[in-house]
Amino acid sequence: RLLGHEIDIISGVEEARLIYVGVSRTLPAISGEQLFVDIGGGSTELAAGKAFTPHTLESLYMGCVSMSRSYFADGSITAAAVAKARKAARLELRPVEQRFRGMAWERVAGASGTIRATANILEALGGEQQRITAEGLERLLALMTRQGHVKNLVLPGLTEERAPVFPGGVAILAETMHALGIQQMTVAPGALRDGILY
Repeated sequence: RLLGHEIDIISGVEEARLIYVGVSRTLPAISGEQLFVDIGGGSTELAAGKAFTPHTLESLYMGCVSMSRSYFADGSITAAAVAKARKAARLELRPVEQRFRGMAWERVAGASGTIRATANILEALGGEQQRITAEGLERLLALMTRQGHVKNLVLPGLTEERAPVFPGGVAILAETMHALGIQQMTVAPGALRDGILY
């Protein structure tokens, strides 16, 4: 009533489909297979397809907020907490990883806040422009563990608002890349909102 417009509650799979549309339409067009990853607050979407058409969609019940609340609730970032968060992510990925692993991706891209923030931080720390590597993520997790607490995080470009949920998001991203055999991904400018518009 306040908006004067209907509200549609979408499923996780529909969210993944819209993310695929948004990402594929805001990156240079290619004809081959591509995989897109989007880590939200409460869920992670995996969307694979060819050109502008998705064919494999999954929504997993893990996100940067939920993972951070479960394993970094007091703000402490320890090696044990990181290991537990990654194990939880691995268990969530296990039922779907064979559907995505080993495909000949022409492009792997990540979308939205956690992935964009991670790419910016890695770039500022000496990595490639708008590219996330598995090796870079391992270095980032080690650095965060040394800094020890979300209040002590000194990472270029990390905002005060994102810091409390950042460890959970990075743990999910690192384990997703590991489980699916991804060595590197680019960062997409578009995501869900662009998919809705298209």
